[in-house]
Amino acid sequence: MGKTWTLTEVARLLEEEGQFLVGYHESKGTETSHLLYAVSNLYARWLADSAMREQAIILWEQHKDNLVPRIGQMVGGLLKSSSANRCRSRAWSAQPSMAWRKLRRSC
Repeated sequence: MGKTWTLTEVARLLEEEGQFLVGYHESKGTETSHLLYAVSNLYARWLADSAMREQAIILWEQHKDNLVPRIGQMVGGLLKSSSANRCRSRAWSAQPSMAWRKLRRSC
């Protein structure tokens, strides 16, 4: 019993429970992106499992009206956080340039 057997057995047991989908790819040494192959395998298993597909459709129907505003709020929050961190991380130099003064005033 090796690593491959253990991984495939865990994947099989998780899939039998019906709550999990598992993507699996065994490296042959010639691939450049193992994650891509595993995600591709996971996607194929998801499409084959109609119960998971039905759940995804139900979730889409429930959230499609407010999905775009929620994504916009999330991106806005990330940008706001990023700009706040950028302003805090700047340090004053002995003679700040004009561009630095403008940046400092905008923060």
